[in-house]
Amino acid sequence: MKNETERKLFPEERRRAIEALVAENGRISVDELTARFDVSKVTIRNDLDKLEHNGVIRRTHGGAMALAADLSRADPEFYERERVTLNEKLRIGAAGAALVEDGMTVLFDASTTSLQVAKRIKDRRNLTVLTNCLPLAMEVASASTINTLVLGGNVRASSWAVVGPWAIEQLTKVNVDLVFVGCKGITADEGLTDVNTFLVETKRAMVSSSRRVVVVADHSKWGLVAFAAFAGIRDIEMIISGVDAPAAEVGRIQALGAQVMLV
Repeated sequence: MKNETERKLFPEERRRAIEALVAENGRISVDELTARFDVSKVTIRNDLDKLEHNGVIRRTHGGAMALAADLSRADPEFYERERVTLNEKLRIGAAGAALVEDGMTVLFDASTTSLQVAKRIKDRRNLTVLTNCLPLAMEVASASTINTLVLGGNVRASSWAVVGPWAIEQLTKVNVDLVFVGCKGITADEGLTDVNTFLVETKRAMVSSSRRVVVVADHSKWGLVAFAAFAGIRDIEMIISGVDAPAAEVGRIQALGAQVMLV
């Protein structure tokens, strides 16, 4: 229901109200503000542009977010991706976490689906977690029974992924029990692909350093081929994905020896 008082605000009053809402909620969408203040999307976008110009908010695709030092609000792209097909990612995360046993050394990439796995392993004992994902490291570091290690290197602003030569060099010196890795594309012919050279090279090193490779990716990644491959289907043990993954491609990948778990 629209607020009768807020819809009658003058522009400067409305902008102060928007600033307060963003500060309170961390982020807000243009659609929410349009409904709340009973004005057009153009008007709200102009308000947000002015507030960003004044240095009190940060514009995002489709809305705005608070200016904050913590990672959970500093990068909209990672957390906006996390919400895409979220229910499916939650199921994948639960299935992946079931593979993690006490005492393991587990490696995670910086995909939002890997993050959902990590959120569900904080009750494990004597676990070592190695990751190139800053939000994921912060998520598991609070668990007293987990030793959390972060790879060093270049930080990608769009994903909070640590990549590059330093990260790769560190990966060549470790042996891990299990790696969870996401991707931008899955096909039987091209394998697992991603969009950026640094990401691909870092993920190749992750795959090489692990005894078991588990791909965690929602159904939208099937049938897509991104810039370059970081692993072939024969390099992996399992793909955990959603029930809407295409049956034909699933069958082709199973024929190559990889397990496919659809949840």
